[in-house]
Amino acid sequence: MKNFKFNVISAMAAAVLVGCGGGGGSGGESHFPYSITLRAEKTQLPLNVSNYPVGQGVYAPFSTTLYVQAKEGDRAIPGGENVFSCNMAGGLDSGRLYYLDGDPAHEEEVDDGNGGKVKVPLAYRSITLGSNSGGNSFHFHAKNQAGTARITCSVTDPRDQKVHSASVDIVVGGVTGKPASVSMVVPSERSYMGTKGNADIRNLPSTVIMQAFVQDDAIQPVSSNSGANVQVRILPGTDAASGARLVAGSLSGSVLQLPSIRGVAQFSLLSGTDTGGGLKSEVQHPHQG
Repeated sequence: MKNFKFNVISAMAAAVLVGCGGGGGSGGESHFPYSITLRAEKTQLPLNVSNYPVGQGVYAPFSTTLYVQAKEGDRAIPGGENVFSCNMAGGLDSGRLYYLDGDPAHEEEVDDGNGGKVKVPLAYRSITLGSNSGGNSFHFHAKNQAGTARITCSVTDPRDQKVHSASVDIVVGGVTGKPASVSMVVPSERSYMGTKGNADIRNLPSTVIMQAFVQDDAIQPVSSNSGANVQVRILPGTDAASGARLVAGSLSGSVLQLPSIRGVAQFSLLSGTDTGGGLKSEVQHPHQG
């Protein structure tokens, strides 16, 4: 009876050892959730009005490096390919993401202007990165549009397929938003107009659509927050100006005050019945002298 009792207890102890991985197995799986962080080396960049190329370091004033990192609890997630997905989530339709990793798939050859070829990095709106020690890096490059670019990276936990994401904002340019210049654009093929009711065989138009561009001191478009911020008028002093008028929606006359949308105020110039040269219109900010 004593021997039987000893055998049962020994068998139970052996079962406990096997269930706990005794005798040398793995240390068990981690069940900690994934977490992800994203940071930018520089979160403010100047406007790149000269189209300066992307780069790294002190000689790349219009570029910044972004670092993405993911952890499983307090340790790095496993490595692998195509682990991180990063994209331009909003804010700017200019500005691009770059790998700058030397991979030929992320470069293209272009003419160097001297009969040779040079490799330049390709620009992307979204990129995919592998995980090395739980992280990776990529680059953002500013263009000539001011604003705030939001960049988002995500990682998927393969155990439960949950997606974890992080974002960072990068401010491009410092602008006033106040009008500093205004200019007018006329379609080049509309340098001549016919008189009102003109039946000339050349079919010259008697109406021309025109646009005034309003920009601030950083060459960024200025929108009207409320009311008109652009004034346009027909300059007197020529025969062709007689009877001509400006039209924008329900507005009509020789002088109009208009709002600009994304820096553009649009109107039409209608000719009168008199012929002559030098029919001109002038645009200005209403508060300019």
